[in-house]
Amino acid sequence: MSRYILFFLALQGVSTVSLLVAIMRSGDARQSLLDSVQNERICEQSAAEILGLRQLESVARERGKDGDLENSELVRAVIQSGVTERQIQSIRRLRAAPITGDSYKQENIQISLQAVTVEQIIRCMLQIEENSGAPRATQLRMVAAPSTDSTHVGKREDWNMELVLTQLVFVATSGEQAN
Repeated sequence: MSRYILFFLALQGVSTVSLLVAIMRSGDARQSLLDSVQNERICEQSAAEILGLRQLESVARERGKDGDLENSELVRAVIQSGVTERQIQSIRRLRAAPITGDSYKQENIQISLQAVTVEQIIRCMLQIEENSGAPRATQLRMVAAPSTDSTHVGKREDWNMELVLTQLVFVATSGEQAN
């Protein structure tokens, strides 16, 4: 009979250990479930933030709404190159063109100067690229400026110039365009 009691006690001990292990595993499973639920919430918040950011447009550099700050930087660079304010005819922003299959658009800025020398034109282009960094001179059109003097002998040659600067501007993509 003592064999049966020992066998019963051993069986009861194994059952108790198995029950304790099951309870411990249950606690671990519960904690894993809670961690998974918390991770899911974090992922949903991150996904919502990403979708919100994709709907916003941004540019690589901060600018004012109508580009006034950037225009003033351009004027400052042109003046630093030796051109006077009177020689600056206009600074116009041309319509931005999206680049197919990319998250950028091409923005062009046209600068018109009158009665400038070739040296001033070159200094102007270099000064703008050096100061502002992003825009690059992509087009240059020069037309001889009308002379106010009837004799050109020994006089400098003035030009009216149109310079087009091009810069790439990042545009956040929407969810449909994203890969």
